[in-house]
Amino acid sequence: MPVLSFAFDAEARRALLAIAHTTAQQALSGRPDPAPPRPVIPGRFGGAFVTFYRGTALRGCIGTFLPTADIVATLEEVTRSSLADPRFRRDPIRSAELP
Repeated sequence: MPVLSFAFDAEARRALLAIAHTTAQQALSGRPDPAPPRPVIPGRFGGAFVTFYRGTALRGCIGTFLPTADIVATLEEVTRSSLADPRFRRDPIRSAELP
């Protein structure tokens, strides 16, 4: 079985971080702000993960290994799902924690 490897360039990494940040801000505020233009990042990807830190301490890492052709939609869904994760009920993620 071939091993697939993919590295995002700096522009794609910035775009994906902006998508995750915007999605998290919208979910935490409860109001859908106008979304920035969605980048098109072609390819097949092995899933996506969202990682939260408090300072340098890991808060949580949530995602999916399921393959996807639409990494942006997958990242948006993983971000929304991560904020609704029951493990954060007692100590929810707050907007101030976002990078």
